[in-house]
Amino acid sequence: MHVNDSLVIELKSYSEGQNHHLGRDSRTRPSMNGTNTAPKRRAGLSNKPEVHSLENNKPTNTLYKEKPFQDVTSKPLVSLSSIFVAILVLFLAFATATFLQHHNNRRGRAMETERNLIHDDLTSGTDNKMDPCPEQTLRDFWSDFATPGYHIICLKRSRKPEDAFIQASFYENGLKARENTVVLPLTLNWESLKQSFVENLGLQKNISDRQPWALYSTTGVRLVSEEEQEPVAGQYPNRLAEYGVFLLFEGGQFIWPGVRIGFRRAVDLYSVMPPESPDLSDRHREVVLETLSVTPLVLSVTGFLTTEECQHIQRLAEPSMEYSEVVLMDKDAGRPASDFRTSQTTFLRSTDDFMVDIDYRTSSLVRLPRSHQESVQVLRYGLGEKYDNHHDYFDPRAYQNDQRTLSRIKNGRKNRMVTVFWYLSDVVSGGETVFPRFNGGREKNMKDCETGLKVKPEVGKVIIFYSMKPDGKLDPSSLHGACPVQEGVKWAANKWVWNEPMRF
Repeated sequence: MHVNDSLVIELKSYSEGQNHHLGRDSRTRPSMNGTNTAPKRRAGLSNKPEVHSLENNKPTNTLYKEKPFQDVTSKPLVSLSSIFVAILVLFLAFATATFLQHHNNRRGRAMETERNLIHDDLTSGTDNKMDPCPEQTLRDFWSDFATPGYHIICLKRSRKPEDAFIQASFYENGLKARENTVVLPLTLNWESLKQSFVENLGLQKNISDRQPWALYSTTGVRLVSEEEQEPVAGQYPNRLAEYGVFLLFEGGQFIWPGVRIGFRRAVDLYSVMPPESPDLSDRHREVVLETLSVTPLVLSVTGFLTTEECQHIQRLAEPSMEYSEVVLMDKDAGRPASDFRTSQTTFLRSTDDFMVDIDYRTSSLVRLPRSHQESVQVLRYGLGEKYDNHHDYFDPRAYQNDQRTLSRIKNGRKNRMVTVFWYLSDVVSGGETVFPRFNGGREKNMKDCETGLKVKPEVGKVIIFYSMKPDGKLDPSSLHGACPVQEGVKWAANKWVWNEPMRF
């Protein structure tokens, strides 16, 4: 249909008193082939323009009807029919101009509100599917504080084939207040989508001491990383649009968002990395994460270990317990380990089904592959024994004279990322795990056990704390220590999980 035909139809509708407003069913929108799609007319109405004839409007009177001085050459100066024709022409010209102005204004408003119209199509389509980015889901990931390197992205694909658009909403650093929404073409490829991420989130490229950024589902499924190549054009954007909400971590590895202190999240274990053994794959369990601290990020875990499992680990470890060693920084070279740590320890390899199950359970909990884990370290603290405040990561600046450690951590690119710490026994008094830099605090000294967050040992209790931030940088606030046991014996164990496979 040509524009003129559409114009005539709209004039007809206008003359019949039809309402021309910017609505979902009546608006004229550009189609894929560049033509205009006009609203459908009701059945029985002709598409031919209505013609107004002047035949039935002959004048019944003229000016100067009586002409006392008439001669054969004289004619009336102005007739009523001429006046009527002039008025009608003026009216039609005015009506046409008014309609064109109305039509252009309407098209202008439609262009100005294009994003809103697309949003309407995406969120309230005719197929009544659920919103791919429901606010309830977003509330579980919006943070109350800025978290550098952690970003939330929501893609909404139009459900109408003729609307070739994707609406992308970006929440920089996990903040709802930092929302930025743009419209992207549906046909974009992975390189174009990555560029959109860079532009809207300020991502940095080619950082030598950090891993490429990566995208994850809200349940921790790794989707794609910055370095991956798209096998088929458009495959990755379409796949991401199916997820709706997903998370971008500049450090390349998944971290459970803390959101706020007291926030609780139910997590299914084995939902990402089921164990290889069929006998263990049915041991599904759900745990609850609760945020104890956001600086550093510390989460408690309920339901990870049973009392019987705690006792089993103690029995396996007891025959091989020895006093602990430490990897000394350059400034501490030559000092005995007992200056810092007086506990006993051993490492348990996964040689039976039970320990294999623990490995996979840990992988599911932190959403990192089993190959990233060290062996289980089991700890025993007797009366007065402790471990001074320390970091679990290896700061390359502190090991410049230790080439073995520098090689192991690839000069900072590879490191311990998260610690999963299990309490295997109750302790009558003392033995707490302390985080002196909790909420921006500062330790008095490296033996300080009074400042900050303190976690009391209780059999079966588990905590997670992160040594690296979402942007891949080391987190100095993760400094922690084991307070001296004042009464009883403290049994504990932990898994150190790296941001890359171990391979050593």
